[in-house]
Amino acid sequence: MPRPKDAALVTAMLKNVKHDLCTDCHKDPHRNELGEKCKTCHTLQGWKGKDVKFDHDKDSKYKLEGKHKDVKCAKCHKPKSENAALATALFKNLKYKLCTDCHKDPHKNKLGSACEYCHNLQGWEKKTK
Repeated sequence: MPRPKDAALVTAMLKNVKHDLCTDCHKDPHRNELGEKCKTCHTLQGWKGKDVKFDHDKDSKYKLEGKHKDVKCAKCHKPKSENAALATALFKNLKYKLCTDCHKDPHKNKLGSACEYCHNLQGWEKKTK
């Protein structure tokens, strides 16, 4: 198709092209896991790296506190493979209520699930006040 030089012609050509949703033109790398909420994390300037605007503390149920703020996204969200794009990771339905949902229990459940009795979010070596 020849490239139109007239803006009115471009508008006329696009009149019947569906373009209400991002996925009308772009493949959804999140496999419809997040729905049509692209603008929650992405901008028109860019869609990855420094242009991602997702704020874990505002946009998710799990607030990143203490040492969790330093953890790379892929560590918890686990993309399909080590070098896969973060878009292939899981973003919904991750368990996080118990420390052992993410962390191995070095005590082999002999002390129960009250990790906060001895540990806190600032570090696991020893509870600090």
